[in-house]
Amino acid sequence: MSRLIHILIPSLMLVAALACSDRPDNIIDHDTMAKILADIHKGEGVIQSNQRHFTNDSVKRLFRQSIYDRHGVTSDDFYSSLDWYGYHVEEFDEIYNTTIAILEDELEKAQSLAGSAAELNASAASTSMDGDSINVWRSERYRRFSSNMPTDHMSFSLRSDRFWDKGDVYIFRGKFSGVKAPVDYVMTVEYQDGTKEYMHERIAGGGWHEVGIAMNPERKANIIYGYVMCPTTERQIAMVDSITLTRTRWGGHYNYLRDKVKSYGKK
Repeated sequence: MSRLIHILIPSLMLVAALACSDRPDNIIDHDTMAKILADIHKGEGVIQSNQRHFTNDSVKRLFRQSIYDRHGVTSDDFYSSLDWYGYHVEEFDEIYNTTIAILEDELEKAQSLAGSAAELNASAASTSMDGDSINVWRSERYRRFSSNMPTDHMSFSLRSDRFWDKGDVYIFRGKFSGVKAPVDYVMTVEYQDGTKEYMHERIAGGGWHEVGIAMNPERKANIIYGYVMCPTTERQIAMVDSITLTRTRWGGHYNYLRDKVKSYGKK
């Protein structure tokens, strides 16, 4: 179950509902998109945990298609909507939050039925570490992207613990290969005063990629989360390995990261 948390909950932070939006009519609405993404990430967890049962690409496609059918959409509907939301970061972030809530609620019910939350507690403790330059990435260090996978993005989320400091810096790093389209990176920080900040960066090409976000040195944070989107075309396979997410303490030399941060304002 703890492995499933790292596969599902991170890459999941996506939906709410904005009363006013310029969303085109053909784009899937926020609530439906959040539910689809929750099902997709659960499906991804099933596939990655049971590789021997999903060796045939046609089986994976049928598995993914069953999710679209359940929600009354097509794969074209989903990908065009995902692309649109990807260019509207704040709405994409709201969808992410709702998806996380859906998955956490289902996980809590599953834990309750199992009669124990021991694995969940152990998982949370595993990311609680003191010190500078600590690798807090606790999911797989290798990821494969292809049109046969349920989703073209991976994500993470970390909640505050006693080792967090104001101004902490988080650096994502990984080595990409087979990448044809630009890779999108988004990291979001929520603070105790209700404000949120995020960074969005797009990097083209393969090789080593490194992006980061520096928290506000004057505020306490509650949570940091983010995603990496690596789009692929039919029959294309892209990979990232040697993934790390390093937490480093604040220093003035990280001002360049603060310059890239944008604010959402109050929730």
